[in-house]
Amino acid sequence: MLLVGTAARAHHSSHIADLVQVHSLEVGIRRAHERELLEHYHASLLANGVDGAQYSFERCWHDYRFNMWRALGERCSRCARWHLASSRR
Repeated sequence: MLLVGTAARAHHSSHIADLVQVHSLEVGIRRAHERELLEHYHASLLANGVDGAQYSFERCWHDYRFNMWRALGERCSRCARWHLASSRR
């Protein structure tokens, strides 16, 4: 939870999926805790000056779900870079 509270000030909403570390959690574990983590994240945003009328929890949830693809894309990118680097050796 500390990570979420700390990262809430540093992350843009497009990086919410990274915030919850979707690429490092098993699906069942992520699903069991993602709503609670996102609620904490959203509360941290509000506590740090974000207007809840302009950025509701529902919008936060939408942004999180919409950006889940980024974790897959970043993994594919890392694997491609690793493969290129190892093939040049």
